[in-house]
Amino acid sequence: EAKGFIEGSYLIENEDTVKMADELCFWEMIKDANMAERYIDKIKKVTIKDVKNTAKKYFNGKYTMAVIEPK
Repeated sequence: EAKGFIEGSYLIENEDTVKMADELCFWEMIKDANMAERYIDKIKKVTIKDVKNTAKKYFNGKYTMAVIEPK
């Protein structure tokens, strides 16, 4: 359900050309604007196991806040 929500929101937001330009700029600043095309495919590949492993790693009682940012 969450993956469907992310995909739908992403596609609807990027129907606007200004928003799409902002999105491409974001990806280009991070690394490569072509990553925008692969974003949804990568979201679809996330498994429940991936989410559980990440939750165990970051929400283990040692942190009061978690920030997810690109490397």
